[in-house]
This record gives sequence, structure tokens and C-alpha cells, in this order.
Amino acid sequence: MTLYMTQKALFFDLDGTLACNNLPPHQEDAEAIRRVRAMGNRVFLCTGRSMGFLYPEVLDIGFDGIVAGAGAHIVVGDKLLLRRRVSKEWLLPLFEHYYDRPQLFVLEGEKGMFYVNIGCQVQPPRSYRPIPARRPSDDWFDSNPITKLTVYGAPDQEALRLMEELRVIRHPDYAEMVPAGSSKSDGMRRVLEEIGISQENSMAFGDSPNDLDMLEWAGIGIAMGNAIEAVRAAADEVTAPQSQAGIAKALARHFPLSINR
Repeated sequence: MTLYMTQKALFFDLDGTLACNNLPPHQEDAEAIRRVRAMGNRVFLCTGRSMGFLYPEVLDIGFDGIVAGAGAHIVVGDKLLLRRRVSKEWLLPLFEHYYDRPQLFVLEGEKGMFYVNIGCQVQPPRSYRPIPARRPSDDWFDSNPITKLTVYGAPDQEALRLMEELRVIRHPDYAEMVPAGSSKSDGMRRVLEEIGISQENSMAFGDSPNDLDMLEWAGIGIAMGNAIEAVRAAADEVTAPQSQAGIAKALARHFPLSINR
């Protein structure tokens, strides 16, 4: 067990790490995070989800800040550090490209989740709202700032050309597009500069491709047991899967939590 006396900053991915399928986090994980924070450390949610797609059971853990949209939207306490948006000029061509296609194309924003192609072959979650117009009005874009785009299935060559000014993060079954320069590691760096904690005193937990840079950049990168192989290989440590309270087990190796490992 490594017991830290120096203040640490810990960053937790959400899906596949802290929780799955919009379910509440494992109670043991939530309690371990709260106890680490109560020791004087700082804890942050660091997720690919947009702010509009977070849910209370996760937020109720009590974080010192959030890195959302894979680094495009960053808040520490009540302070906004960064808010990047996908510009209408880059969004509209992709919007029109996917409108008549069977792939689900999702616009993730600060106010919710929207999907474009009404006839898509993938059934969107009920919380997603449809956009029936082929070209939404300027007022719609102004009132619904978009942080991230997601397409389910591999983007075709024309879509990739239209995405050339965005950062594309490929997953096995879908791809995420965020404003250029956005990444979880950049979000971590900005947060650490704001709170005055060094890179070497940071820890990060993740499982998927958009966590790779975060785990490699952190002082200690910890992959979940259910992580993809590339993430496991890049991490300093591998803990138990999310379904087995892997976060709590890892924290118990580094902090005096008295949790079964």
C-alpha cells in the first residue's frame, strides 16, 4: 500500500470506469472517492460525455470539478475554465451528410442530446431528442451549443473529409468528434494549473480509447480490468473491472481506506 501525504488530484472517467449504461456507480466506488476527497485530495469527473448527458447518481458523489466533452468543457467549482464548441460551419456539412443515412448521428450539447437522422437503424435512447429539420435555424444553433459529435459505426471517407478540422476519437463501434485541441489530458493539465497540483501528483482512471492520453499523461494511470487492451498496456496499473468496484480496490492500494482488495 502506498500512503500519500501530499495532496493529490484524481480524475475518473465515467462510462466503463465509474458506471455503465446510465446506472448508479458501485456504492463501494462512490464511498471510496468521497473518503479520498475527505482526506484533502481533489477529485474530478473526466468524461467524454457532454455536460448535458451527465446524471445525478454520478454527480451526487461530489466532485471538485468536471472535464466534459473529452476536454472541450471544463469547470472547477463554480469557475468555467474552458468551453469549446463545434462551430456551425463545421457542423452543418456533417449534419446534412448524415441526415439520410442509416447511422445514428448525435449532437451532444450543454442542454441535452440530439439526433439527426430520423430513419436511422439504431434506436436512440429515449432521452435523445430528434431534430426533424434538414437544416436547423441559426437560432437553434445559438440556443443549443454543441460540444461533441458522435456517429455510431465507422465514418465513411466523405465524413472523414468533413471532420478534418475536428479531433476524431475512434472506438470499436462508434467515433467521437470534438473541437481541435480538446483531450482529456489537456483538460487535466488545465485543472492542475488552476488548483496548483503537479502532474506527478495526479491519478487517472479509465477504460476506453478516449482515456489513453489521460492515463499516459497522469502521474499514475490506472486501467479498469474491463478496459480495452491498448488502455491496459498504456496504464501503470490495472485494477478490477468496473462491475467489481475496481476504483475502490485501486484507491485502497494508495490510500488508507480499509477496503477489501
